[in-house]
Amino acid sequence: MTAQNFVCRCCGKSWSPQFGSPAPEAPFHWTGPTCPAPAKAIHANTDVLTELYCKCSGDFLVRAYLPLELKENAKFVFLSAWCSLSEANFTRFIRAQNNGTAASLGDMFSYLFSEIPVGAPLLKRGRLVPYDNGALPLFWLEDDEHPLDKVQKKQISADAVVKLYRDLKAEVIDHLLI
Repeated sequence: MTAQNFVCRCCGKSWSPQFGSPAPEAPFHWTGPTCPAPAKAIHANTDVLTELYCKCSGDFLVRAYLPLELKENAKFVFLSAWCSLSEANFTRFIRAQNNGTAASLGDMFSYLFSEIPVGAPLLKRGRLVPYDNGALPLFWLEDDEHPLDKVQKKQISADAVVKLYRDLKAEVIDHLLI
């Protein structure tokens, strides 16, 4: 769960943090096709879903990682989530991502737009931390009402991560526990 790349012993499938982490296919209110459009489609003036971005019903969303530090070894696991930005910050973020200079934007006010864990409250505030060279940003919760806020400030056990991955129906967990 913490390796940069992981090859499953049972099937030979290769996982990376981006594609192995539990990830909602689309934001909870997206009603269009879940098959992502090409990245350049995000510049259209319509609702659109790509691998990393979504414009939907006036919301401007970015896929990000929620980092969780493990108690057992102080390494991080990452959950993938949708986070909202203002329209202006969304435009600035995409431009900086395309230029490879997103870190220069600094931390950005954002809201968690994913139900992680299942049943958790939506739209909880936090910070989106951009990184250069097209890397997914990190999202740090800043809302005591969300159960992962406390986890991000402390640590989480590997058993709790396995439960979280199972609740999120993460396919990778079956390959990690062989």
